Amino acid sequence: MNQVVTTTPTIGSNVEEVQYKNLKFVMWDIGGQESLRSTWKTYYIDTKAVIMVIDSTDINRLNLAQQELHQMMESEQLQNASLLVFANKQDVKGSLGAAKISEALGLSKLKDRQWHIQACSALTGEGLYEGLDWVVLQIAGSADILYSVVNNAPDSDTAVVVNGNIYPLERTATSSILFQGKAPSDTPYHYATLAKGTRTIQTSEEFTRSGSKNDTLNEFFGRNWNKKPMVSFQPIASITKNFNRQPDNELLHPTGEIATIHVVANQAEIDNMHKNFLEDITVMANVTHISTTSAQSFSDVKFEIGGRSSRRFTKLAYNIKLPKKTELGGYRKLKLRTTVSDPSYMREYLATEMIYAANQPYPKSNGVLYEGEGGKDDETRADLSYKGDDATAYADTAYAISEDPAVGAKNDLSDLISFTKFINDQLEFQKTASSADIARTTSLWEKQLDVEGFLVGMAFEFLQGSWDAYLQNTNNYFLYKSPTQNRFIFISWDFDYVMGSGPVNMKAISVGDYNYYGGVKLRPLMVALMNIPSYRSLFEKNLDSIITNLYHPSKSFPVIDSVTNLIQEDVTWDKSLPRVRKGLEFLSLDTILNAGIGGNAGTPLCISYLNAVQFIVRVNANVSHKKAIEGKTGHSSLYAIKPWIKEKLENIEKKTTYKQPLIPLF
Repeated sequence: MNQVVTTTPTIGSNVEEVQYKNLKFVMWDIGGQESLRSTWKTYYIDTKAVIMVIDSTDINRLNLAQQELHQMMESEQLQNASLLVFANKQDVKGSLGAAKISEALGLSKLKDRQWHIQACSALTGEGLYEGLDWVVLQIAGSADILYSVVNNAPDSDTAVVVNGNIYPLERTATSSILFQGKAPSDTPYHYATLAKGTRTIQTSEEFTRSGSKNDTLNEFFGRNWNKKPMVSFQPIASITKNFNRQPDNELLHPTGEIATIHVVANQAEIDNMHKNFLEDITVMANVTHISTTSAQSFSDVKFEIGGRSSRRFTKLAYNIKLPKKTELGGYRKLKLRTTVSDPSYMREYLATEMIYAANQPYPKSNGVLYEGEGGKDDETRADLSYKGDDATAYADTAYAISEDPAVGAKNDLSDLISFTKFINDQLEFQKTASSADIARTTSLWEKQLDVEGFLVGMAFEFLQGSWDAYLQNTNNYFLYKSPTQNRFIFISWDFDYVMGSGPVNMKAISVGDYNYYGGVKLRPLMVALMNIPSYRSLFEKNLDSIITNLYHPSKSFPVIDSVTNLIQEDVTWDKSLPRVRKGLEFLSLDTILNAGIGGNAGTPLCISYLNAVQFIVRVNANVSHKKAIEGKTGHSSLYAIKPWIKEKLENIEKKTTYKQPLIPLF
């Protein structure tokens, strides 16, 4: 402490006694050479904490460090030991941050164990004391365990009550809503809020939690469970995955639990943003993400209202942009969706989980990422029609470059223009070519596009009745020009209006014969591909696989029931909260029919003027969570989830058809 003992690698082991915060530590510094690792277990007995020091510049050995760490922590002799990881050499340019080190070491996979990763520099001393502070908190009072609870009670204190005794908890440095403290173990307990500065209980949990011999997880005040078993969709092996996916990340989306995202900013700035909800206003904030096993805090975060038409709701969507060189589970940009239009609270989740199981990508890129945002007329629609070689012809259209490539020109539409020209050339070729010649063009298509991925996306649009997507509205999709494959990958996104929800003709989107689904015979890319027999067969084969493996009630209903069981209590809580803006969920007809707020999205092919009016009525009504899932909802603009799945599949089996009327009243 306050001195450099040695700067050479440890050979064998060193032992030091360190006095810190009234605790005497006996610290064994053991060598990490391969020949010495087999001796580590001789030091495990009675170990209270393990401190692992990682060279944050040595990327090549992180995989080895992960293997050794997990093997060590699986020892029964270390089952009660806490883990501190020092991400050292943060003062060196190019070193990995703590979040990257955490992901590489798989710390989130260490279940039922308290761990912490601390960025530090042994050279400057930065972060060392913070790490030791955490260790002290873990092992102080060997007969006690550490209790942790999330409680948003700014005007109160928080305590754990064990055997009728009150043990006040302290707000952590990580988050003002995460409380921790020591109290006796292996005894039933509950949490309570206290009048500030006293031991007077204001509110208590109405249930008792089972005692634990080990430190608790980060629990949530008033929620009598931490994790629940989940039923998931199983991947469809027959559908090819033609890209490298961001690994599943339990840190960002922990399975079977509801993580907490806490945003703290200047109240006046937040109020101003909410007051001027139609404007693009960014507020700088501190954001904390808390799961049962970890808590990460970020400062200098950009926080803003998201969405277009959803800005007129009283519960808003938000965008979170973390600072550069920071991330949460591998991501810097996060979206918090509103649920006003979806009283089931699960359409977005079900749609993305199905796409995941069908081996399709999410919006994440390193190459150029073009975004299709609809378009108000044929001249501006992002339908992938060719508008000539002049880039200015695309300037006022609904295309946007969502992400520039890491290397190369910025704001460059040349790849997109080249692709639309290819589509147009193929359509012209197909008008006069023989069937055999058309069939031979597949190799040309595969150089331009991950065709199967696109067709899977179209199968989902038809199956889900996605009226605010490419086929119906040329909206809410990305075209990612992969730098490794040198071709486009189609990425669907934004699934709040799927499964029979919206200001549209429900007969049109629930139709059973895909040839009668709006856009199939209209959008250039879909038309060109379906003119090729092998691609039409591929579309039909994958559609059948998706129905059999994902959509059929025997597969989808258990997942739906699992999600319902997870969120139903929080849905009730969410509905009881005051909204950020008073009044009605106001969506004017102009908003619905003409692209929302300042956007390019146009009118979908399946629009219904009467249902547009009913949709406004419905979003201001109170549709219960159960009815939104099981039915009947009582609103023509909203199917319940399960009835939609049943009726859509029945229509597909019957191959029902539908022709949209010239005047779309119904």
